[in-house]
Amino acid sequence: VLFRVEYLWVISMPLMESHVFLTELGRMYERKRENGSVWVTMKRIRRWRTDEDPKTIHEEPRCIVRATDGKKSFSCLITARERIQFHSEIMTIVRASTDALKRKKKTAPSSRSKKPKTG
Repeated sequence: VLFRVEYLWVISMPLMESHVFLTELGRMYERKRENGSVWVTMKRIRRWRTDEDPKTIHEEPRCIVRATDGKKSFSCLITARERIQFHSEIMTIVRASTDALKRKKKTAPSSRSKKPKTG
């Protein structure tokens, strides 16, 4: 869980390494391939601390990436140096996992005739 206390983000959700996060994300997409949803969110954090080390306030800007399917959720912190490689890897997983999407059927526009307003 991520919550804000006076311009300080407190991270109490267990954090994973980026490669473990991507592996788990791929597994989550595989489980939800037939039906279900997966939400991936990213948020920039400037000042943050963790529950394991509550006295240390980290000033280095990072990005927290969270994934959930409504039942299971996990997250990781990405540094500025890792962001380009991480982004390309996560987009590869998302593109590979969204091939089961179905196109919506287009419906014909209704043939209602509009009556001119009188009066």
